[in-house]
Amino acid sequence: MYVMERFGRRFPLIIGGVWQSIWLFVFAAAGTAKDPTTDEGIGKLMIVSACLFILGYAMTWAPGIWILIGETFPTRTRARQAALSTASNWLWNFLLAFFTPFIVQDIQYRYGFVFAACNLTGAVIVYFFLYESSDLSLESVDMMYCDPTCKPWTSRTWAPRAR
Repeated sequence: MYVMERFGRRFPLIIGGVWQSIWLFVFAAAGTAKDPTTDEGIGKLMIVSACLFILGYAMTWAPGIWILIGETFPTRTRARQAALSTASNWLWNFLLAFFTPFIVQDIQYRYGFVFAACNLTGAVIVYFFLYESSDLSLESVDMMYCDPTCKPWTSRTWAPRAR
């Protein structure tokens, strides 16, 4: 929460997505290059890369998504959209947990490459589509999203117009 409050929403999510992607790529590449059950060094590298992935996730995406659910939806539809977002989150978590053993059985550690690509895609989506909502009231966030002159990459400097 400290990282998201101190550095805003966009920057930590972009850096977090890239960070997570890097460590998932290392994990997948190491596990694909050599068998971690027979090569102790590769096994240790995979453990370290998994821990560094978790570090990045816990500081950025884990709290960030829940913060954004509360901040970015319009007031009149916030409850319904937050409920839909939360239900979607739980559904995808279930599907990932359910299908991962079957997928890993077929493609083994290369599954990490899929997740690395997803995390990198998430960082790109944040850059192009997510507006910076920190330090703004909920009403100001509504106004910012409706302002045609404000773009996500310039939203950090956006301020509501005086009426």
